[in-house]
Amino acid sequence: MTNAHSPLVPHKGPVVAALDLGSNSFHLVVVLVRHDRSFDIVASEKRMLRLGEEVARTGRISDASVDLAVKTVVELTKVATSAGAEEIWAFATSAFRDAENSDEVVAAIEAGSGIHAHVVSGLKEAQTIYHAVRSHLSLEPSPTLVADMGGGSLELIVGDQRQSYFTTSLPLGVGRLKVSFGGSDPISTKDLRRIRGYVASVLAPSLSRISEFDPRSLVLSSGTFGALLKMAQLSETGDQSDVSALEGSQVDLRLVRRLGQSLLKLPAQKRLQLPGAEERRVDLLPLGWLVLEQLLTAVDVTSGRFSSWALREGMVLDALEARSDFEFAYDSSELRSGSVRSLAERYRSLDGHSTAVKTFALTLADAVDPIAHFTPLEKELLGHAATLHDIGEWISREGHERHGAYVVDASVLKGFSEFEKAYISSMIRFHKRGVPKPADHLPFQKLKPKDRTQVVKLASILRIADSLDRSHGEVVKDIEAEVVSKTLVIYVKTGEDISLEINGFRKKKGLFEETFGITAEIYPTNPTDLSS
Repeated sequence: MTNAHSPLVPHKGPVVAALDLGSNSFHLVVVLVRHDRSFDIVASEKRMLRLGEEVARTGRISDASVDLAVKTVVELTKVATSAGAEEIWAFATSAFRDAENSDEVVAAIEAGSGIHAHVVSGLKEAQTIYHAVRSHLSLEPSPTLVADMGGGSLELIVGDQRQSYFTTSLPLGVGRLKVSFGGSDPISTKDLRRIRGYVASVLAPSLSRISEFDPRSLVLSSGTFGALLKMAQLSETGDQSDVSALEGSQVDLRLVRRLGQSLLKLPAQKRLQLPGAEERRVDLLPLGWLVLEQLLTAVDVTSGRFSSWALREGMVLDALEARSDFEFAYDSSELRSGSVRSLAERYRSLDGHSTAVKTFALTLADAVDPIAHFTPLEKELLGHAATLHDIGEWISREGHERHGAYVVDASVLKGFSEFEKAYISSMIRFHKRGVPKPADHLPFQKLKPKDRTQVVKLASILRIADSLDRSHGEVVKDIEAEVVSKTLVIYVKTGEDISLEINGFRKKKGLFEETFGITAEIYPTNPTDLSS
């Protein structure tokens, strides 16, 4: 069934293009923007110009490179227009900031293509990257170090999901370093000392400030850092199919360190043979590692995440948030809860029932926590699964648990890793009936055994919580629960007939009792007997 309001035919948002005139490459992305802060990529093109290396050598962009830049922008503009872009925003970064003839180059680009490129400051570039990252990934409550390495500069930001605390831009781009130190291959011992000394001296004031915030997580963005994380992951798995899971997932930094040491020892042709290596970056990877090596001294972390969203996506977000005719459904500071609410609203399931089930589920989880030992993340994911547990009813009430799990798997849930989505979709898949089996749900099958065990515990709690509002009439106003002598005792606050809920509870408590090895009982009580 489809209609004008069907979530299967989403409302069309604006189609816009962002053109990042970077020091290494010019990169175009054309996106259809949705109100839930997600983008559907309509077109994407990249051209490697490496203007930053030329500027580092000569201080200016040559006439031949100006002609190439104009030609490239013309080509990318045609791609954007043919893809239906309503607007094209262009930002120019480090190479343009540093070139003595920057104004002439910008004027030539505008005369040849009709596109005016805004030359952004390093601090503006860093803030725009931070805006994109926190709109794409959910940052930790404690400060996170976000690092983005381009051809001409390195942007560093310390922030959480709410705000940034420190922002800087440093002349440590890979193209710039290549011009200054890229003589030997592999890098000689003497050059290694020189590069490490230079990088350390440039980074020292910023790392001192960063250490004051004690960041406990790390997010890396853009090409060079992304290539290092991808190659590190592939060095462990050897499976190219795993690369798609890199986005937002934690990559073991021991693997990155091991890769970095290999990159320093191998000549370019040998580096090119490493899994995931790209010819266009093979000469830049050792330099990228030497910068990352220094950054890792500033954060007490064992893993890092990659964000594919950076300057271009931040440009789009900034421009749209300034428009009076478009408004995002939620602010990036509430990314995870906002994306869950947006999905629930899209499938018409954000109602009193889902709210009640979430409240009941979290109360029950707290009650059994002494024997379940749930992590804060697991409880959070239980709450999100409760909010979304009935979204499959839009498709069909029969088998809605399967439909709901599919919707979660197929949807963009901003701020959630694939691992976290697997937790949520698995709880939804098994919230209704039956014994959870790996063969019945692929994301559940892909989880490690210990995670599958936790999912079953959480799903069994979700079943009971769902039964306590089986009538969808919200006749149970509140609950209290505690484990007493190997029995989960649930006291329900109600002044109405809850026979349907009691019947549902008796049918759905079996998985809980089997999983936890304790019984569960429900006791209706007068509303005045429960604290408000």
